[in-house]
Amino acid sequence: MFTYLKEKARRRKAAQALYELAAAQALKPCFYKAWQVPDSFDGRFEMLILHSFLVWRRLKAEGSTGQQLSQDFFDVLFVQMDRTLRERGVGDLSVPRHVKAMMRAFKGRALAYDVALSPGSAPDSLRKALIRNVYGTVAPPPQDVLERLSVYIVDCDVSLKGQRHLVFPEPDHEKEKAVTG
Repeated sequence: MFTYLKEKARRRKAAQALYELAAAQALKPCFYKAWQVPDSFDGRFEMLILHSFLVWRRLKAEGSTGQQLSQDFFDVLFVQMDRTLRERGVGDLSVPRHVKAMMRAFKGRALAYDVALSPGSAPDSLRKALIRNVYGTVAPPPQDVLERLSVYIVDCDVSLKGQRHLVFPEPDHEKEKAVTG
């Protein structure tokens, strides 16, 4: 029994660290400046969901241990969403409804991104998913910006697959400089 509790606590700590990794990456300024992701609650939510999906996808590929950790990661993610909503002043009675909607959003986006990153998917499926989700509240960015974000996501997916201790690759700063001038 104590072994189970220790293992659960260890996984929870690892899930918290992975959440912090995804959250820090999602807040990189280049996404909001150079790559024109809306610098709003919705835009930041989308980037957190996108980076969390990439972590979640990596964990799910690790068999039963990864499956358990991916569930713990999902739980930590939505405990944080709950806290964020409460900090923003959302009433206690409506927080569960908002969190449930955020969970549905995560699952829908995860499915779209998973299909788009799968071998044999349509070349523009990732760009279409990004337009629909990340840029869903604003006009789509120029094609070159959308392409840079797509390439970054594919690079993240490939890079994370080969790592034991997850670290996101840095967005290509040369491309960022080219866009920001």
